[in-house]
Amino acid sequence: MLSILKQIPFFAPLDQEIHEALIKNIEMQYYPANHTLFNEGDKGDKMYIIKNGEIGIYA
Repeated sequence: MLSILKQIPFFAPLDQEIHEALIKNIEMQYYPANHTLFNEGDKGDKMYIIKNGEIGIYA
């Protein structure tokens, strides 16, 4: 997971201690094609990092 965080410009400059704290809170999940992650109006209580694949946002 650390190698993934270091490739993301938002997370790359953070120090090792912060990376380790973030990793403790990361939960890997896999979704099938056309799965809906959230809908308009849902509470924004998560952050998604797309490791592989695509995501579409529709209004």
